Amino acid sequence: MKFNSIIFFIFLAFNVTSNIFGQGRQLKKADAAFEQYEFAKAMDYYKRAYSKSSDKVQKISMSFRMAECARKIGNYRQAESYYKRTIKMRYDDPIAIYYLGMMQRNIASNKTPEKAVAKYKEAIKSFSQYQEKVPEDLRAQEAIEACELAIDWTENPSRYSVTNMKKINSKFDDRMPCFGDKKQTSLYFTTARKGVNGRKLSAQTGQYFTDIWVTEIEKQKKKKKGKKSKPIWKEPVSYGDYKGVDDPISTKFDEGAVTFDDKFKVMYFNRSIMKRRESHSPRIYQFEQKGNDGSEAVEINIPVDSNYMVIHPCIVENGKVLYFVSDMPGGYGDLDIWKSEYNKRDDSWGSLKT
Repeated sequence: MKFNSIIFFIFLAFNVTSNIFGQGRQLKKADAAFEQYEFAKAMDYYKRAYSKSSDKVQKISMSFRMAECARKIGNYRQAESYYKRTIKMRYDDPIAIYYLGMMQRNIASNKTPEKAVAKYKEAIKSFSQYQEKVPEDLRAQEAIEACELAIDWTENPSRYSVTNMKKINSKFDDRMPCFGDKKQTSLYFTTARKGVNGRKLSAQTGQYFTDIWVTEIEKQKKKKKGKKSKPIWKEPVSYGDYKGVDDPISTKFDEGAVTFDDKFKVMYFNRSIMKRRESHSPRIYQFEQKGNDGSEAVEINIPVDSNYMVIHPCIVENGKVLYFVSDMPGGYGDLDIWKSEYNKRDDSWGSLKT
């Protein structure tokens, strides 16, 4: 009997030790993935580590990281749930309350009017709680005012209506549209739908790597004067298929966020090259269109450390001024809009300003 008891306790101790080591490995992998902006991958590791952990302090920290992953991926409902759990567990940083409000505000924007108002009120309550704890952070008051304005707009709508362009949209991420010509007959956008060049799922988003796709308005017969027909958009295709060439832009990684110069000859867009043990921060590339052909896309020379994101380019003043979004130091929050001016003599960008 004693021998059996000894065997049992040895077996029990072995299982406990294995779980601790296993949980530790998962947590290290999760933290490493999070630091590399691989939020979908990090989420999976955090879930496994969380289920195996019995350390309350550690679980609180993991719960917050899981909420952050969901927020950065864009899964606002899941993020809301995780932030609520984290706050209930008495996470010591009030920022969780602020982000909870942000998730509630984002969720509200996709609700029916009645449900939207209720959700905006939940968001206001969260922002007010954060404001009590961190009164010096002006973002809370700005967020409250934005929610109050949204409620007013919801209850007193204008004659304009927003509709889903179902022929263009897919069940995957479709975002950042940009007209591709002066007459606004072509539309470029970023998509993660099936058919993109990268066949693997992104460790950052959990969806396919994004590409730049295009749709255009179908040519229609002219109608009598005074009558305007509603534009009909064609089924979207990849940039390569649209131009009828081997795609010179798409890689197996992320491309998107298109902007054009005034003449619609030079395209600027984001590309994020995934490299092992290096940051995956997206950069801005330039591509010159020449008929259906074009030059090779090249990264523009902008003085921002590779550890920081350079996203959502917007080119103005015929290619002389570039606005973009970055998380680099020197701004006012997590992400800020920066401005850079082109130096033709050095063929470089500089004079960074927020």
